[in-house]
Amino acid sequence: SSFASVKPLEQRSRFTFTVPNISDKIERYQEGRPYLSEEVNDITGLEFAQVEFFPRGDITSRDGWCAIKLRVPNRTKIKWSVTIGRQQKGPRVDVFEESLWWCRYGLLWANFCPVSSLLSE
Repeated sequence: SSFASVKPLEQRSRFTFTVPNISDKIERYQEGRPYLSEEVNDITGLEFAQVEFFPRGDITSRDGWCAIKLRVPNRTKIKWSVTIGRQQKGPRVDVFEESLWWCRYGLLWANFCPVSSLLSE
């Protein structure tokens, strides 16, 4: 695959999405089940963006860790950070290329933070 047509994202944007009753979701959601944000169309430089929050982690996450997946248009290069409560990670730079097996369904942060750190906030 060639990344010649990758769209770089140089502009800074902020996308805020609230997960209501997070402790309830941590208790009820099984591993691999995401809580989805709305698809947002006004992110600078992107056609759309969507966040998937996995309160009990993705199937590739460590036990007891939550995960985040970012969905953006194909062939997008993005520098991104995530904050959940007091847990802040990033920035990191990724290229989303749906033809590559490791990011076919979005940009995954498989081990974002321990679930216990979210429950203690």
